[in-house]
Amino acid sequence: MKTFFNYLDKILTYLCILFLVIIILFTIARVVDRYLIRLPVRGFQEITILAFTWGIFLGSALAVRRKSHFKINIWPDESSINIIPDTISKVIILVLGFIFLIQGYDMAVSSLTRFSRELGLSRAIFIAPIPIMGALIILFFIEDMADNIKNYISNRNNEVQG
Repeated sequence: MKTFFNYLDKILTYLCILFLVIIILFTIARVVDRYLIRLPVRGFQEITILAFTWGIFLGSALAVRRKSHFKINIWPDESSINIIPDTISKVIILVLGFIFLIQGYDMAVSSLTRFSRELGLSRAIFIAPIPIMGALIILFFIEDMADNIKNYISNRNNEVQG
């Protein structure tokens, strides 16, 4: 199971890098087009927005897996009481994952018949990363809980043996 999540982490990392490169290249191309060539090229802005949207939402899910999202420790790290705010934080993240999944799916389905102006892409492509992020957050929550249970059992076994 760990191999699957590590592989998914690597794929998401490469996708985020790809989206960042696309944002940079198309932004530079748009500036060059606007100030040097002066011929309007359709779609540069939409491609940049699309890459930005996908990069932000996939990167957010990745941040949840790596536990690199915003976090405040009320007590010192060594304190066993940190389990309370830590658990509350995980539950809130899980609830948000479900909200993003359900509401994002509804938004994506309702926008299937609307299309972007410049490229004629379905607006659902712009909204699709929202439910995908929600599903990834839920998956990463399951991974984290499985790791916590495994660590708890391992610690209990060590206490019994020791």
